[in-house]
Amino acid sequence: MTAFSQVFIIGIQLAGLLIIVLIDPYIHRKQRRVMLLILSAVGCLMLQNMAEYSLSVREASLTVIRLRTATSVIGYSLRPLIIVLFFFPDPLRAAFPAGPGSDGHELCGTLYGLFFPDLLLVR
Repeated sequence: MTAFSQVFIIGIQLAGLLIIVLIDPYIHRKQRRVMLLILSAVGCLMLQNMAEYSLSVREASLTVIRLRTATSVIGYSLRPLIIVLFFFPDPLRAAFPAGPGSDGHELCGTLYGLFFPDLLLVR
């Protein structure tokens, strides 16, 4: 299977999932927003992988090395973002707690609970 056919198959799957997310009446607005963010991040990750591969088969020059490093940084940034988006039902609210007097303990408590259960902040 060639690289083009693999990207084509995954692209068709992403397009089908996009259509389902947009027309399904049972997906709530917040969940739809998260799914669209995940789909766009996965699409960008596909483009990043193609760009990184095409840069890796070229003859090494300073420009190619810098571009490949930049695409690698983008890839390493997108992968954890996709994982984190699956954790939060509404990532925008978790990152920016609503209302005056909110001091951000919701996000801190969630992240500490996931990674450092011994350091949970208790009011």
